[in-house]
Amino acid sequence: MTAGMRFVQRCEAAARWMVVASAFAVPLPAAWISVTTTGFLMFWIFSLRLRARWSVIQQRPVVWMALLLFVWMAIATSWSPAPFAEAADNWWRYRELLLLPLMASVAFSDPESAPIWQRRIFQAFLAGFLIALAVSFLRWLGALPDMGFKGLYAGFGGRTGFSLMLAFVAFTAIVRCRGSRAPQRSGWVVLAFFCLANLFLINEGRTGQLGFLLLLPLLAWYSAGRLGLILGTLAIPVLSVSLYCAVPTIQSRVHGSLEQITSFRNRKADTGDALRLEYWQQALAFIQDAPVFGGGTGSHAYRARQAALKEPKAVDRPLGNPHNEYLLLMSQQGAIGLAMLCMLWIIQWRESLQKNDVTGVITKALLILMASGD
Repeated sequence: MTAGMRFVQRCEAAARWMVVASAFAVPLPAAWISVTTTGFLMFWIFSLRLRARWSVIQQRPVVWMALLLFVWMAIATSWSPAPFAEAADNWWRYRELLLLPLMASVAFSDPESAPIWQRRIFQAFLAGFLIALAVSFLRWLGALPDMGFKGLYAGFGGRTGFSLMLAFVAFTAIVRCRGSRAPQRSGWVVLAFFCLANLFLINEGRTGQLGFLLLLPLLAWYSAGRLGLILGTLAIPVLSVSLYCAVPTIQSRVHGSLEQITSFRNRKADTGDALRLEYWQQALAFIQDAPVFGGGTGSHAYRARQAALKEPKAVDRPLGNPHNEYLLLMSQQGAIGLAMLCMLWIIQWRESLQKNDVTGVITKALLILMASGD
């Protein structure tokens, strides 16, 4: 074996491990994943096996759709009213649509080793999540300072993203209990307990709370088939009312939301959900102007700033995001972009239907959480 071949093989192995490192960094501070993904791109390029990588990409429809959406976002910069640098920066924020296919082309290039790397990737994510979960509880106990992160006791990031991770790991832990041996089953039970306790008693992220409730039919279906699906669906309103009556933090969040919605109706949108409704209203107005192709990548923030010049009160508000990914996508890439996103999820859902094992049900849960979390 020549020195050049050894170098290529080492770069390929390093690229795979950087995928694992990126999974570990997902629940941790955002700067970490920036470092790991940059390292992955470097090793991916140096591995030189571009033809083999492209062959793997061609065999995966979900990868094709992700790349197609990424390209459509790039094309949409051409009619954006925002300066090109701003539009390009907005487009690059969706680089996960490019990174995930590239990572798949490395981690799953060998069918025999693909399950091994899939397991390593999940274990790495779980390890990073456990650190974030520990930090959340330590902040709640007062052993760690707030550290300036968004959301009370929300790990290393915002309460919305952390609550979705709590819901996903709790669901995964419950599913993993089935078929596990006694020592492992006890560990999964403990993990599920702490995740659910944090999700509903400590964390204020309603998105993850709602997401977990939406997973109940899937969880019951996995355990008891069609009857479980019916019972799980009926359990959603029952458990929702029970949590509202039993958990003070949920009560305060619901009451606060109702007050903020009332302030929006009275045209006093100053905080929280009132501002969110105002953002949605503005995004819908932008969508009406260009419903099919959208206003262009980067156009939402630019048009919001232009509108704020006519309303001095709005200048100090965050204007770049309507806090709803569907509305943002429609506003910038139109119905075509939204259709591509939906098709991406449909392809993944259809692929998950071909798997009746734990991996299949966990994939379905992740898709439900992503769809409800946007």
